[in-house]
Amino acid sequence: TYAAANTLDDYEEGTWTPVLTSAGSASDQTTSHADGSYTKVGRLVTAVIRWRTTSNGTDTGQFGITLPFVVGNNLSTTGLEGAASLANVSGVSVAHSDLSATPIDGQNQIWFYYKSSSTSTLVSQLLCSHTTNIFDGRATITYMT
Repeated sequence: TYAAANTLDDYEEGTWTPVLTSAGSASDQTTSHADGSYTKVGRLVTAVIRWRTTSNGTDTGQFGITLPFVVGNNLSTTGLEGAASLANVSGVSVAHSDLSATPIDGQNQIWFYYKSSSTSTLVSQLLCSHTTNIFDGRATITYMT
């Protein structure tokens, strides 16, 4: 029947503990807050993250945060597979005019990027070493599994 084809059969809400990463491995940054919650409807995931470091550690790789599900490859022309809205981010030590985070297909994390005031695109990776000891922020991420 027509109604059966439109039945919502996959709805989930939950929490997870996001892990701060450096180039894909757990970073040596220490945290006082790493909280995450999500809603998954079918393949669509909306995740909310809060993080706060108490030490930026010694890692020099790109800063990332894990997500609750692996990001799907839904766009054939790019690996950037979703969007993140960042709020109340503080503790970035590199001069920048914009900050962004993007989920990448085949991975279960978002990666952070920044735009310096002298460039027009978000091309620079935000490294763990670009953060201060108190690196604090929130993000809402939407992506497909």
